[in-house]
Amino acid sequence: MGIRIVEGRRPKPGDEDVYIFNEFTRKKYPWLKVDQPAPDDNLVIGFCENIKYSSFRNDDTNQTMAFLIPGKKFAQWGWEWRNFVNVRISAGADKVEVIRSLQKTMEKFTPGHDFNFRFMDEVLDANYRNELRFTKQILLFSLIAIAISLTGVFGLTMFESEYRKKEIGIRKIMGSSTTQILYMFNRRYILILAGCFIVAAPFGWWIGQHWLQGFAEKTPVTPWIFILSFLLVTLITMITITVQSWKNANENPANSIKTE
Repeated sequence: MGIRIVEGRRPKPGDEDVYIFNEFTRKKYPWLKVDQPAPDDNLVIGFCENIKYSSFRNDDTNQTMAFLIPGKKFAQWGWEWRNFVNVRISAGADKVEVIRSLQKTMEKFTPGHDFNFRFMDEVLDANYRNELRFTKQILLFSLIAIAISLTGVFGLTMFESEYRKKEIGIRKIMGSSTTQILYMFNRRYILILAGCFIVAAPFGWWIGQHWLQGFAEKTPVTPWIFILSFLLVTLITMITITVQSWKNANENPANSIKTE
């Protein structure tokens, strides 16, 4: 199955009644040793890496796991306890033909039983489908919110630049440069953005932490995520304001202050 062996060896043809445990089992029971019998007298031949067999909401790394090669000692158990069989197929294999072959093979061992074949990629897709859908929804609504915000900033800047057209002309006559005029417009909106960021960042951090509590393995919510988001939104806003205010900032002051 492609699971890495960290100590010991893989099963060989002819092995019977042998164990391969995961690393967590070795840490929990340090008296388990390679080439020594387990408490039930079955031989331990190796230890493998911890593997994840469910979603990220479950901590599989803190679960004991054993791979067993059954032999004569387990013959009396019968086949009823073996509910699942994992088979690794090569990349690009015909899945329909693989299922047919597996069905014929399993029919030899348990004739008359119904078999339910599932592919691991489909199982993983089912486990994470809701999570992927949720992240896509968050991304979509975030883009919509940014678009609405930029539309509002564009409209407000257009109104303000026209409303303060005479003020801009007077400032130009008094010696203000185009850069100073643009700074005057941008400064106001940067302060508004900073105020919104101070209010929204703690709320966003709380939502992120609350969502991550549902996962066994989670990434930390670092301040850099919020800082980079703030800088990106600020840059887009400044570009929008500068583009909109550039015309009035460079217009002839005489045209700006003349009376209709």
